[in-house]
Amino acid sequence: MKCKYILTGLFLFIGSVLYNTNVFAEDNVQVSDQQINAKLDQLYGSHDEYRAFFKILKEYIAQKDKTKIANLIKYPLIVQLDGKQVSIKTKAQFIKNYDAIITPKIEYIVSQQKFENMLATYRGMAFGNGEIWFANVLPDQSRHGKEKKLIKIIGINNFM
Repeated sequence: MKCKYILTGLFLFIGSVLYNTNVFAEDNVQVSDQQINAKLDQLYGSHDEYRAFFKILKEYIAQKDKTKIANLIKYPLIVQLDGKQVSIKTKAQFIKNYDAIITPKIEYIVSQQKFENMLATYRGMAFGNGEIWFANVLPDQSRHGKEKKLIKIIGINNFM
């Protein structure tokens, strides 16, 4: 079972490096909101939910609102605690371990992240180099269509 968690974390990290489409700005080239929206529409079927989630997650992390952030997570969530991979299964468990999960480094990365510089892959979007991943968690048929999406945090790589 422990191996499964290690492999999951490793897959998310490697996936962020190997499958990064670098959707937005490259080499400081300015891209318009229309270009960003079009690329997200191509990847996910819609961009509105992703922009809204980005904005609200940045706000909640800046406010250190543990409860609101806990509501944005798809459980279980695999994180590093005391050098070990741990499965966070509940909101209460996340809130209890918040300071070890949302480290000052992650807070800084989130505060500095601009939407146009987000990593975006077929798996979802990520802050920084994959420190926080979020994606639509509804069944496959809604992932790329115009249907309503349910965006959640699917990974926090607090060991990076």
